[in-house]
Amino acid sequence: MKSKVSAIDFLEKDDVKGNTGGSLGFRHVSEVFTVKPIDTSNLEVSKADDVTDKDMVNELKFTTKKESINIYESEKHFVLADDRVEKIFLTNKKDGKGNPILRYRVDMVVSVIPKERQKNIVKV
Repeated sequence: MKSKVSAIDFLEKDDVKGNTGGSLGFRHVSEVFTVKPIDTSNLEVSKADDVTDKDMVNELKFTTKKESINIYESEKHFVLADDRVEKIFLTNKKDGKGNPILRYRVDMVVSVIPKERQKNIVKV
């Protein structure tokens, strides 16, 4: 499974006291690749948005091959978003093309670094 977190909303504003606040919105995108075909003949057709945790039937084993950090830059900050897939579950549903619908759990860490810090770094 390939997964990537993408920033879709980044709102940054200063309050009257000079403090900066904001909000971040993310969308998680994934694509599934399997080593062995998954038999979907006994799965019910559904839309991915309609699948819930109650539809999960078993946890799948997987190995992490590569991890990456997404870096976003605003006028005043760097935003680092690190997401890691922790668990992948097979559901009792499939999409209209016959592909199994999977659910997964992601741990995500977001760090916001002011660019002001960057000025204090001495380049050698």
